[in-house]
Amino acid sequence: MKKQLVVIATVICSSIPISALGVNTGDAKLGQAHYIFCQTCHGVNAEGNQPTGAPRLVGLQGWYLVKQLIKFRAGLRGNEPQDTFGQQMASIAKTLPNEQAIHDVVAYIMTLEVDSLPRTDKTVSPVESTHVFWHCTHCHGSKGQGINEGYTRNPSALHPPAPKLAGQHDWYLLRQIQNFKSRIRASQSGDKEGTQCRVRGMPNLSSDEDIKNVVDYIQTLQ
Repeated sequence: MKKQLVVIATVICSSIPISALGVNTGDAKLGQAHYIFCQTCHGVNAEGNQPTGAPRLVGLQGWYLVKQLIKFRAGLRGNEPQDTFGQQMASIAKTLPNEQAIHDVVAYIMTLEVDSLPRTDKTVSPVESTHVFWHCTHCHGSKGQGINEGYTRNPSALHPPAPKLAGQHDWYLLRQIQNFKSRIRASQSGDKEGTQCRVRGMPNLSSDEDIKNVVDYIQTLQ
């Protein structure tokens, strides 16, 4: 019986794509050359830059960065006229020659050191938004740590894997929530994860105060 189980496990594991297990298939050295075109907006250490509207990339999960670059290249993000920053990112993403280049540049980003991020808005008590953030925990985790793509879950689960929120700039989180609510982001049917967030998460943020409160709360989760 044990021998049979070993055989079955071997077959199952051999049929799972390497990327689904979270194994890095990119070449960081090659990715460093590609990242030169990214650092103008995102910063030398991928720390993000408010004037250019570019979010913090360091600290995010590799699978999420890969998926978003693919979406930008495919027109699933950055295709709305109102999304000026998204359109700029889509143009840059399309300069990557192929999907391997995407894996390479993400591999390089994953080598960058993650530093702490100071809060920039302390005007709202984070305690007030704890109950609002509860609706986000189903996908993003109780501490905003995100749920990895390789995370074991029922394939028919309502919520797909979600990115890390803790450690991201508050101005970027505010803009993305507003974009979701106004359908500037996740307007394409092929954006499964984005659509889930827009349809299931955004209705729980019914006011501008809710949005500001939940973003302020996320800043405490670093």
